[in-house]
Amino acid sequence: MTFLRVDIDQLARLSGALDASLTSLREARSALSHVRADQLGTADLDAACDGFQERRAYGTRDLAERVRRSAKA
Repeated sequence: MTFLRVDIDQLARLSGALDASLTSLREARSALSHVRADQLGTADLDAACDGFQERRAYGTRDLAERVRRSAKA
């Protein structure tokens, strides 16, 4: 029989780190949402920022849901 051992303090630190990561992602997306293309400098950079916004929107929602589920467990 296999037993799973969990260090509650480390699990709490991990949860805190995930929350901090989620906050950082949200802040980065928010900062980018207020920038216009003419402020960035090039169309390529603008397109890259738009792509980042789209990819991170999904990732942020997914991470938030996973953190919420693990906190309830």
